[in-house]
Amino acid sequence: MNVGKKRKDFAKPLFRRKLHLSNEFYCLKRSREKGEMDLLRLAEREYIEGTWYYLEDFGQWYNVTVQALDDFAVVFAELDFDSFEKSLEGLVSHYHIHPKKSYYKYLRDIEKLSKKSNPSCKSRPFLSDYKKKITALLFGLPSLLDMDVFVDLVTSSSKLKQDFRVISHLGKVTVRIYSVEEALMKYRALRKVQLGVIDEVVSMSDSEEDSVRFYVEFLNDLFDEVTFDYSSPGEIRENALRKRFKEKWWRRSRKNE
Repeated sequence: MNVGKKRKDFAKPLFRRKLHLSNEFYCLKRSREKGEMDLLRLAEREYIEGTWYYLEDFGQWYNVTVQALDDFAVVFAELDFDSFEKSLEGLVSHYHIHPKKSYYKYLRDIEKLSKKSNPSCKSRPFLSDYKKKITALLFGLPSLLDMDVFVDLVTSSSKLKQDFRVISHLGKVTVRIYSVEEALMKYRALRKVQLGVIDEVVSMSDSEEDSVRFYVEFLNDLFDEVTFDYSSPGEIRENALRKRFKEKWWRRSRKNE
């Protein structure tokens, strides 16, 4: 991810009621749960990344995507928080997606590298499964560049309550940063010397989602002032359905009053 200029002008889509990929800035009144379901669908179907903010104070989403550079990068604009009429007291969440198409491209690149380095291994099916779990683990979590951007956003808007959420077909990873130094130094060091950790996590995992979940648990044991949470695709869908049911029940109860 790369950060562009701050923006404060957002139009409401005339017809669309769900979050969608666009280089046009827009805002949309939609619950967090339904919005996350929209992003999960986009992550499962699309080829490029996108970036959004969700403001808890307004229950509103803001698309801040400027340009998708390639399968693995996106330029986005910061929200101009000073332009709002009142200071923000609720949580400000920064979202971006890692699209599934990029996952398969990344997996193919790993396969090519492994075949070149060890041609005798290419026919072993368990190694293919192993590579998928490794790819899932790396793909489902924030990259080093992602973490650098998170730290920059925390630093530039230190008075806000913020978290950062990455959604892919593997689920959602939420990052909360309480120490900029720890986020930068430990995460960077970890990504450089993590092969032994990855091997241990993958060996415990029965699925690609498990590898992400177990790695998140490892990160929480390692970090003191940065927290990581994981939600599976099923949990995202369940939360959206539960929210939809509550809204229907509320509307019916209002009609009966």
